Amino acid sequence: MRIPSSFFAAATVAALLCGLAQAQPCSLNTIVGSFAVSERATVFMTLPDQPFPVSVPVVGVGIAAIDHQGKVHGSHTVSVGGEIVEAEISGAVEVSSDCTAVESFAIKVGGEYVATAAVDELVIADGGDVMTGILAGLPWKAVWTTTWKRISRVPYTRFQPQPPCSIDTIRGTYAFQYDGAIMMAVPGMPQPVPVVGALIGVGSIGYRGQTSGRGSASIGGEAMEFEFSGSPGATIVNRDCTATSKWMMPIPGTDVPGEGMDKMVILDGGDEIWTMIAKGVLGAPIILGKWTRISRVPGS
Repeated sequence: MRIPSSFFAAATVAALLCGLAQAQPCSLNTIVGSFAVSERATVFMTLPDQPFPVSVPVVGVGIAAIDHQGKVHGSHTVSVGGEIVEAEISGAVEVSSDCTAVESFAIKVGGEYVATAAVDELVIADGGDVMTGILAGLPWKAVWTTTWKRISRVPYTRFQPQPPCSIDTIRGTYAFQYDGAIMMAVPGMPQPVPVVGALIGVGSIGYRGQTSGRGSASIGGEAMEFEFSGSPGATIVNRDCTATSKWMMPIPGTDVPGEGMDKMVILDGGDEIWTMIAKGVLGAPIILGKWTRISRVPGS
């Protein structure tokens, strides 16, 4: 049987259209769900005693939800030059078929709006499980990037957070790494300056929320070893997969214990934790970290 040439032409067009459809797989439904969000930025601030704008490092971590109507809401903990700020965001997102998206949102701190026309230009990857973005429309000059990673395909709400996390979600032994800066007093400088630092080590989270760990750090090029611990109940996990962990660490060079605190977001069923040091023992921290589970057995 002879097949008409028009059949092959139609089949070719159909294949091309199918290929285009597969090459443009994104829609709003692609990114519906609950996300962990981390932020890194440099904000350029004008200070009264400085002739030129000063670069201030910023980091943040939090959660955000995108519903089926494209509405976005979330809460973040942000360190602006070592000053800790609790922020709420609300807005909407539009998704293009080429897997870019634009989130338009407002930022509220302490019940007052500090930005009303902020924009996060996003690129969607891994079927919507990961997004990266750059912020614009802020009331101050800044280079501000965001990273989103999906916690769940169900948008959480204040009344019915999804998925439910508990201390049992994060029990186990973890490898951790942190990097950023610490605002520290430096001889000859009129005010604290950011000193670059990094930490690595192994930590444990127990069945009752107790923590312990040890590791190595380099702060301003000076290497040091450290240990930390937290008593039962020091780590509190919320159902929306955020957590707060308080810990004690001897202040380097002394026997005096210092208290610290991490703000956390739990991902991948507890196999990964994004964290920000909200209180440190050497100075005001501007540090993000990640914990990756080694074992579900604490202290293993």
